[in-house]
Amino acid sequence: MKLAKGPQAPVFGSLFGGHPAAPIENPLAVMSSSDDLEADADAEVGAMAAAIADEKKLRRDAYRTLVDPDFWFAVCFQSREQKEAFLTAVGWLDHGSRYLDGLWIAKRLGVDVQPIPLTAKPVRAAPKNLRDVEVIE
Repeated sequence: MKLAKGPQAPVFGSLFGGHPAAPIENPLAVMSSSDDLEADADAEVGAMAAAIADEKKLRRDAYRTLVDPDFWFAVCFQSREQKEAFLTAVGWLDHGSRYLDGLWIAKRLGVDVQPIPLTAKPVRAAPKNLRDVEVIE
């Protein structure tokens, strides 16, 4: 099966990296035992519950960052010619005429913008009834 490739959204390499909400360390590894088994069990359950809640918050925050639609802004000119003249004058036209990597621009302007490591959502498989469909180009 061969699928035709259509227009795709730009992929900015600087936007994606490791997941910021990496799995937590084992909270039981740093706990010590005492002679009171009930107190130890309560402490272990409490430590695990706190660790799970902390990881859940990290993952929720990472998800909110990943799906936040307000990560871009627009700069408008009066015509396409003005836009292209500007991009040529600043040496950016080779990096795109519509979508430019903001981290790349910040670096070129000497502005310190720290990258956030994000992961792209995995691509879902096509529905089973469409997997054997051939697309004619």
